Amino acid sequence: MVSSDAATVDEYIKSLPDERREAIKGLRKVILDNLPKGYKEGMLWGMITYYIPLKDYPNTYNRQPLGYAALASQKNYNSLYLLTVYGDPKTEKWFKAQYKASGKKLDMGKSCVHFKKLDDLPVDLIAETIARTPKDAYIKRYEAARKLTKRGNRKRRSIGCSCASGSDQFAAGRLAAHCHSSLADRRHTGDVSVASVYQDCSRKPFRCGHR
Repeated sequence: MVSSDAATVDEYIKSLPDERREAIKGLRKVILDNLPKGYKEGMLWGMITYYIPLKDYPNTYNRQPLGYAALASQKNYNSLYLLTVYGDPKTEKWFKAQYKASGKKLDMGKSCVHFKKLDDLPVDLIAETIARTPKDAYIKRYEAARKLTKRGNRKRRSIGCSCASGSDQFAAGRLAAHCHSSLADRRHTGDVSVASVYQDCSRKPFRCGHR
């Protein structure tokens, strides 16, 4: 992933090639026009990020602001990170169905939609997705998922499972939906973190073989 050292959003946008700049500027406007109250824009993790400030919600596992969406110019394409989609299988299912209905081709990685120009995207759907989750609802979902992750980690530690390790800011959402039952009765290969559990759950339910 390409990361920028730009200090401000304007500085980041100015650093982009013309074609990339127009695409990022256009999508940024869509996001800002539809961003629910309580989320802020800034440069975090080398990207334009939309997040809940720590002053409003300091109880994150990594003491970093709780991210909601992000926008970045990568090596071969632009990326729109929709963390509210990535962290909630129901929203992901809705998003993919609506995207298909739009007639646009979905090029989606683990947590991001790839695009080269704004016309590649169903802009109305992106606007609806950004507007979909109010701040308080997003926090509640995050907290519920973190509780589940902590319970799962405690259970795995009690049986000596090596996969009981650190959390991921958005891992718990999918873990909650796909992996909530009998975590200690599921199987894994190797020493993995909850973050990689989350990634695995995007393809199939996580299984840990410790009993």
